[in-house]
Amino acid sequence: MNVRWNLGWIYYLLGEHGKARELTAEAMTIDEEQIALTFNLALMNLADGNIEQAEALYTQGIEQAVGQIATAKENQDDPPASLWYYLNTATQDIDRFLICLSVQVCDGAPVFESIAASDKVQTTGRKLRRQLKNVAVGLEYLGELPPESVSANIGELVFATPIYDEDSGEIVDFEALESGGQLRFAMADNSTGEQVDESIIRADPDKANEIFLRFEYQGVQDGQLVTVKFFNEDNDESFKLRLIESWQWGASGLASLPVTPSKSMALAPNEYRAELYIDGVLVQEGSFIVE
Repeated sequence: MNVRWNLGWIYYLLGEHGKARELTAEAMTIDEEQIALTFNLALMNLADGNIEQAEALYTQGIEQAVGQIATAKENQDDPPASLWYYLNTATQDIDRFLICLSVQVCDGAPVFESIAASDKVQTTGRKLRRQLKNVAVGLEYLGELPPESVSANIGELVFATPIYDEDSGEIVDFEALESGGQLRFAMADNSTGEQVDESIIRADPDKANEIFLRFEYQGVQDGQLVTVKFFNEDNDESFKLRLIESWQWGASGLASLPVTPSKSMALAPNEYRAELYIDGVLVQEGSFIVE
């Protein structure tokens, strides 16, 4: 199976989508429950312009993920760690594909000339990207698929360092960080399925770059689950920065959430992107730079 799996992916990167689909489909007959193969075949169809088939396969992969959650629950066990890895990898693969379509930088994607580069393919890819991201957060934290939408309105994400009053030690203002631009993308280590989080470093409390995430909000209900994920410039998630909060600050206002875990820890110089979810629905994204 692994030979067909890997060879199918190589043909996908070479732009030979027919051979890629054939080998991946053969691998799926050996292991019908391998969610990664389902997502790979879906993306290969999308690259070849087979939009309906691609959407059907992504739906199939999501149903497989829901099934793994249900099985684990019945067995009073945790879902396999590979489930989250393959869900995240599937979104990264779509990210690379969309970047290839947009700016013809095709690292980790097929050669541009081989792609059915239509507006409909690009629009479908963006929709599927958001859907997969929502599914990953909903299944992990809610144990079920998230709603299609939420009523909350989240303003621009602003990242800032606090300014303290010298006498009281209280925060009196914030200084905004420079916003990032387009990020580069790279895969995790496929051999282990692990990512090394090098975003957080130990630092002198007097020199650490404390960072807060600030945003205006309306229509948020107390008790809703707020999840924030952070990614570095290679699109690897900084897992230690992930925020999971049960909302408790009312329906509207200006939120200031700490990003750095403590005054003795700092963010390594890099370009970061944040995704904010409410009840598993991606509602806002933003980026910032740590010099």
